[in-house]
Amino acid sequence: NSTASHFFLFFFNGSPYAAGEYVNGKPVGYTIGELGKHLQSADVDHRTITFSETDPVLLKNMFLLLHKKPLVKAPTDFVDLDDVVRQFGEKKVNAMISLCRNNACNFFFFKDGKAALAHYADRDFERPEGLTLEEEMHSYAYQPGSKVEACVFREMVTAEANDARQYDQEMLLTLLAGGKAIQAEDE
Repeated sequence: NSTASHFFLFFFNGSPYAAGEYVNGKPVGYTIGELGKHLQSADVDHRTITFSETDPVLLKNMFLLLHKKPLVKAPTDFVDLDDVVRQFGEKKVNAMISLCRNNACNFFFFKDGKAALAHYADRDFERPEGLTLEEEMHSYAYQPGSKVEACVFREMVTAEANDARQYDQEMLLTLLAGGKAIQAEDE
């Protein structure tokens, strides 16, 4: 659904860290309070809340996509990914390339200039066997007949939302419920 909206509340070391939304193929970063306002005004009959523990690199990649402006954002037809990867290697930087197709974003993380990890959200793409991560990224980016957008991030530093430390468990539950007070069940 192209009008689907997904809200995110990021936790780091057990505490709220930041928030955002991915709507109509566009990432938007929020403070925790801004997320609450959007959830409160969301016109939905029901809401599904999913808690997921994830790889820290994937968390960082998602956070970057929602909160940082990419160094480069363009269709892969206009991006020389080989040159971008070469520059990562020369400078030995930590960086991320997000490749998005049909509102699914795949992340390719580079550690010290070398392709280190890939996270795929595009379930329609069959990962080719026997390729390096760089070759795999190239295979995805330049698929015949597909429009793929690349976002290149070289600045990997992130910071928690300025209001992240203001929310206790009860306040977070109320926020996630769209402003309706609910009680956590003790286990």
